[in-house]
Amino acid sequence: MAQDQRPKAIAAFEALSLASVLLFMLMTETSTPLLDLFDDAITVALTLWVSRGRSRIARVLYTFVIVVAYIAIWGALWLQVISPIAPLMISASSALELVLLALLWSPSVSVWLKSVPQRLAD
Repeated sequence: MAQDQRPKAIAAFEALSLASVLLFMLMTETSTPLLDLFDDAITVALTLWVSRGRSRIARVLYTFVIVVAYIAIWGALWLQVISPIAPLMISASSALELVLLALLWSPSVSVWLKSVPQRLAD
């Protein structure tokens, strides 16, 4: 693999992450649309910062956001704050997020993020 070529895992991560944001925007109804829009914007920004900006910091932030969201959502479910149909959606979302994190922390992505792209001299 050339040094500047993105690994398949990072391309899959980007596609799945952006598709999941779009899917959940279309599937969920909420009483806090601005908060959801803000959350989606953060997810998209971090996804693109990792996949296009090649940022290790963004990878750590993305992981932190996913873990915090996971704890908050399952905590709300435990307290029965959300609807009864939510466990199915949350389970599907959790499975997708685990796949995304596995792609994001795969060895090929780690090597790609650590390598410095070769720039053409002006």
